[in-house]
Amino acid sequence: MARSSSISKSSGPAPISCPGCHALLRGPVDQCPHCKYNAWTCVDRFPYSPPPLDRYIDVENRLSNEDRARIDRAIDGLEGDLPQVRLYVCIVKLLPGTDARECGFWMLNASVPRDEEETGHRAWSVLLLVDMQASAASATVGYGLDPHVTDNELRAALTGGQQDFGNANFSAGVLKFVQHMHQLLKNSHRSAQAAARKKDRERAPIIAGGAPANRVPSKAKHPES
Repeated sequence: MARSSSISKSSGPAPISCPGCHALLRGPVDQCPHCKYNAWTCVDRFPYSPPPLDRYIDVENRLSNEDRARIDRAIDGLEGDLPQVRLYVCIVKLLPGTDARECGFWMLNASVPRDEEETGHRAWSVLLLVDMQASAASATVGYGLDPHVTDNELRAALTGGQQDFGNANFSAGVLKFVQHMHQLLKNSHRSAQAAARKKDRERAPIIAGGAPANRVPSKAKHPES
């Protein structure tokens, strides 16, 4: 199940929270223990056909061709460094009362991938949703990224562009979010690699004399008699 975080003009850093009842949670779960909210509940609350996920979902063309070219370079850099990851940008005017976080959660869970390649990337996807109506934004990540990105880190990425979104300067806000996520995910990737290498070293079997089993001990040198 995807996880979503959001900001608005009044929000600040917080732990992971349920997209339905907004109760604080200790970590990602398949179902909220308070209100039983899950991916299927979310789908029921949005009785529409979700749009396919494109790099840009921008019906009102708030991003110019020049804007997209700048953002493309940033996204291409992120996806080039982290080939599993896909990043999507949705700029939309939601109906009054619609929660941007819940909408992003619904889109990432309910949108049907076009092919096997997109299916493979979905768990490693990031969806930025900007609600022009409420001057709010949300970031939703697939379950593959859950162990590597905290809710507070997502909020920090959104906060960087918060003023731009509020001023309808969407290009600048999106660019700041992409750049922040690129650095965040690169750092998380390095940390995960370092942890994996450490675990592999700890698992290496030890033979007599303290040398790893896959290493041949050097011969001892004796003084000539």
